Amino acid sequence: MASGPYLLTEDGNFTGDQAKRQHIDQLMNILRDAKVIFNPVGSAMVQENAQLESFGVYLSRKGLPTFSFGVPVVGTHSVMELAHEGDLYYSFLGNKAFLKADWKP
Repeated sequence: MASGPYLLTEDGNFTGDQAKRQHIDQLMNILRDAKVIFNPVGSAMVQENAQLESFGVYLSRKGLPTFSFGVPVVGTHSVMELAHEGDLYYSFLGNKAFLKADWKP
């Protein structure tokens, strides 16, 4: 926490978020150019349960590159969830930079 949002991607044959190395590099360059502090993460967990499938997994199976980018939260799905205001701020800046960027597929 307090080190910026996380960027979760997978480069390869995984049932989660998948993107080509070029897409991952392009997204990381967009964030760096906007001076957004972020935490690149390879894989947060291994999906062994089909019930854990997300919309990102559905899109990646259709051939679309997917990324998970967001605020890290301590105690997710508990009574007391905690998020740092700096992480929220840099998540906002990162999303803004991505939407303004000239994405090249």
